[in-house]
Amino acid sequence: MRRFIPSSGARARRGSRAPSIRLWLEGLEDRLVPSIDPATSIAMPEIELTNVGVVTPNGGPGQPAGFSPQQIRQAYGFNQITFDNGAVSGNGSGQTIAIVDAYNQPNLASDLHTFDVTYGLPDPPSFQVVNQNGGSSLPAANQSWGVEESLDVEWAHALAPGANILLVEANSNSYSDLMAAVNYARNQPGVSVVSLSWGSSEFVGESAYDNYFTTPTGHQGITFIASSGDNGTVEYPAASPNVLAVGGTQLTTDSAGNYISEIAWSDSGGGISSEEAQPSYQRGV
Repeated sequence: MRRFIPSSGARARRGSRAPSIRLWLEGLEDRLVPSIDPATSIAMPEIELTNVGVVTPNGGPGQPAGFSPQQIRQAYGFNQITFDNGAVSGNGSGQTIAIVDAYNQPNLASDLHTFDVTYGLPDPPSFQVVNQNGGSSLPAANQSWGVEESLDVEWAHALAPGANILLVEANSNSYSDLMAAVNYARNQPGVSVVSLSWGSSEFVGESAYDNYFTTPTGHQGITFIASSGDNGTVEYPAASPNVLAVGGTQLTTDSAGNYISEIAWSDSGGGISSEEAQPSYQRGV
């Protein structure tokens, strides 16, 4: 089921009604309210969280159903990544993963520790939660986004257990607030990845936001990653030429956790953008 979170609205530039801010999660009723970005006067489409597919393999004894971090690291070979001729483990040490979501998950620190204990992981070297401007006054709690924040933080840590985690919580799920959070995240020292597990349908003027997904001058290189969505369509910011789009799959492994195959989710997003120019690196492909 889908849940639509209300926000202030105005008429869209295209059509008779501005699209709304939306959350895509299970078991909730539909609600729909128009929205517009007051900073740019661009009509905002529905921003949705990427849903989580059902997984059936079991973890280790006493662990929940679903793949364990160790199984995923084995399947994709993350546990075999090393640098300096094997002297340095590729576990994210020395890096900072910034995660941008909306609203607050007040129990996240304790939930992350429980996750780590369950799967035999160390706590991250540093875990910090700030608001969209980097302050300590956090936004209002939201259960739906809170589930997403737990997923994002726990699995970023699971696959890069040596990395620092910076969670930037936007005041709301509006584009203006989320982009403010992205802007803060990309300007923080040590950040090498900014992860976004949300998106919306494409909209006129979306390319005005593309500059948020660039490395600031003098900063180490940053990779911006966004979910491609669950509706089988092109979504933004995954459609931005500056962003690495990642779609959902269903993974199959053998009993030892080795990779066998995977298939895309039937509604995983993707395709040719209707708003973004084809980037030079895709021409001729």
